[in-house]
Amino acid sequence: MTGFGRATFDLPNYFVDVEASSVNKKNLEIIFSAPKEWQRYEHLVRNQVKSFFHRGRIRISISLSEQVCLGKDSFFDEEVLSHDLNILENFYRKKNISFEPNENIILKLIELRKSKNELPCLDQIRSELDDSITQALQSLLETRKNEGNSIRCDFVERIDVLESYLNEIGSLSEDSTIAYGNKLIERLKKAGLTFDLNDERLLKEITLYAEKIDTTEEITRIKSHIAQMKETINSNNSIGRKLEFLLQEISREINTFCSKSVNINSTKIALNARLELEKLREQSLNIE
Repeated sequence: MTGFGRATFDLPNYFVDVEASSVNKKNLEIIFSAPKEWQRYEHLVRNQVKSFFHRGRIRISISLSEQVCLGKDSFFDEEVLSHDLNILENFYRKKNISFEPNENIILKLIELRKSKNELPCLDQIRSELDDSITQALQSLLETRKNEGNSIRCDFVERIDVLESYLNEIGSLSEDSTIAYGNKLIERLKKAGLTFDLNDERLLKEITLYAEKIDTTEEITRIKSHIAQMKETINSNNSIGRKLEFLLQEISREINTFCSKSVNINSTKIALNARLELEKLREQSLNIE
């Protein structure tokens, strides 16, 4: 399932932006990115993600942007710059090198000072990071829930269609044995053979054929699986894998039904049911 969540907090010199996003994936995959100083935070993030989700490719990104201090008249500290220039000038004098400050030297010193704004230790901002990760994951969870509600509506509609196909198949299959018996008797009559309707050989042939084409068990199991699916989609737990299993079992039963069916109309309906089933299976891969 797809979704996105975000949270931010401030440090003395930086804005910290925490983003959580997800795309569809059968299993759970966690991708983490953060400044190198905070890389050891990854295993803690993984535990947080696992407490929220069981499927999907979850990407957690922690990024920084430098704060602009609007209260100051310039983008550098004049006192600090003067101090750095004096140190540099003294160094030049010790080396008997003439020192003439220019814009390149000044810009380099400003850049060096900015690069020295080190990030705080992870332990110092652990609480803020934990809270932001949780907020981003909760926001991601909400967007996934919204998508899940849409998927659920589609899933329910397709289950109803599948069930209607099953009811049609069941009604058509009920008379298959009777139709075969009548057809066999008609063939015997056309062949000019005399026979007794109570003849054991005739009854045995019809009975064996009835057992061969009987699809009662398959239809009963499919109905049971559909009932379980309806119950499962109303559950608040992780249901994706269970739905995949039930759909796999329904597919197996439909395949068995098609191999047994002698009614052309029943077979056509069963094939339509398989098409609907494939759509359900594809959709189940997006379900948490």
